[in-house]
Amino acid sequence: MSIFKIRSFLYTLMTAVLFLSPSNQAAELDILTSEDISILSRFPCGTDCNKTCGWDLICRAECFDIVPKCMPKPNPVLDSLWGKYDFYESRLLSEFISQTDGYEYVISRDGNNRAKHQGDSLLWTSIALGTGTCAATEGILDSLIRSIKEREGALVRFEPLPANYFDNATSRDQVTGALFGFAARARRCPQDFDKLKDSWTLVSRYIEKHDALHDGNNGNYRITPGFRFLIRQMDHYFGIGGAPGGVAKATFEGALVANVFAIDITKESCYPVHLTTLNAITADLLGRPIKKRVFSQICRATDGMDLPLTDWYCRRLKGSNLAFYLDDFDNEDISKPQHRYEYRHQRCPAYESPDIRPGDRSPAVDFLILQRLAADSFN
Repeated sequence: MSIFKIRSFLYTLMTAVLFLSPSNQAAELDILTSEDISILSRFPCGTDCNKTCGWDLICRAECFDIVPKCMPKPNPVLDSLWGKYDFYESRLLSEFISQTDGYEYVISRDGNNRAKHQGDSLLWTSIALGTGTCAATEGILDSLIRSIKEREGALVRFEPLPANYFDNATSRDQVTGALFGFAARARRCPQDFDKLKDSWTLVSRYIEKHDALHDGNNGNYRITPGFRFLIRQMDHYFGIGGAPGGVAKATFEGALVANVFAIDITKESCYPVHLTTLNAITADLLGRPIKKRVFSQICRATDGMDLPLTDWYCRRLKGSNLAFYLDDFDNEDISKPQHRYEYRHQRCPAYESPDIRPGDRSPAVDFLILQRLAADSFN
């Protein structure tokens, strides 16, 4: 094992202690101060610490410690693919929306056109909420708002919630999607900001009341310190709470690194890497991009996993290669097994096989999120 992997493994163990421990109220005392904001404002994304600080050692220490790394800038090469985006969005809205009891949630279809994988629906629905055309996906937004209101702030996997999920109504994975969806929607569709704020306020109050994502004892409901950072940052973004401070953010970043190092070492299913990437993107959308040195650790550990969204975020999938991947995308063409995944960004093809079974169909939110993130400015 290389020195880098040994060091990474030890780091993973240390950060995992924080990541796996339940959150506590002491973390709420860590608030971003005006002095913190002043320092952060001096070193925005793209800062060259050598040029900015010269031989000023204090400046250099601060800069190299906190300078952030933001998402890649929009790629104009991808403008030619918006027509394909429109096709897949229309396909999703016409063929992969469950209409039960008036709710609009994104689902997959089996060979008999029956809904399947409702347990992951909040994740896919939230991605569609955050990346879809504002007017076209208004029904999805209204459905999520309705569910949150009727459940007094609880986020659940699907509506109506199937009986087999009554004791497993949500999870950190699913709420990761909701955090991204709310942040991206608020950035892209300012006309929905007030509705999103009101709805998120209910979610935040529910979480505060239960100190969990849902009422009950399921371990999926537990809020870890790293995850709480994003919840508090969302509160701040909507003006209902103070911004979490540097300790909270460092704990969040440590959890991200721990996740990817663990998968790199164990070679288990890669979906946690996708969730890590989505969390990093969400932090950026909420105005708190991860530190450049944390970004480097994540991207070094994920190099070779062949996860398109993560490779785009890490600047490995770009330019003509990115355009080719999106142009070639077709998850219904059986001659293209590289696209026959329900959601390509969470499967490492070196040891995870295509998971769309013959006859089954998937909504292609993996295409929609990558095209939107890579081609849109999110302003």
